[in-house]
Amino acid sequence: MFEMFQRFRRQPSAPPPHEPPLSTHQLWLVSLSAPVNRGREASRTTLYPFRQRDDAEAERWLREEWEIPDRDELLGRLEGLLRNGYRASLRAQTGTDPLAWDVALYVDVVRKGYAAGHLDAATAWQLLHATVKPTVAAYDSWQAFAADYLLVRKVWMEGLRAT
Repeated sequence: MFEMFQRFRRQPSAPPPHEPPLSTHQLWLVSLSAPVNRGREASRTTLYPFRQRDDAEAERWLREEWEIPDRDELLGRLEGLLRNGYRASLRAQTGTDPLAWDVALYVDVVRKGYAAGHLDAATAWQLLHATVKPTVAAYDSWQAFAADYLLVRKVWMEGLRAT
């Protein structure tokens, strides 16, 4: 599964095109990032993460929030989130394997990478599809996914208050 990251590194990126309506499965995939996209500007019905076109904001966000300046760094960070993410270090604090946190971040970063032009739509969908098996294996409902995400968010917020 992880060889796809090497293959994607060799492909050129393209600017995002106008998007057709999403299938139910595609809506499910983009919805995995809903916990981290609560603002009014967020789109919850398209691969493109914003309601209005704002490629520069996606690029800025990737650079400033994730230190991702280009496609190679983007793919490296995504691979890390999918392999281990933050769940390894959070396991001791939460008593669980909090996959929801990593999946929500992963999907958000993929969508922003698409908006910034680092990924074409086909590559973004392939990367998003890689979250299906582990997510379905870990959670039997949106409520379980949300509860796990919120547990980690609470631990994260407590860590911020401590600093």
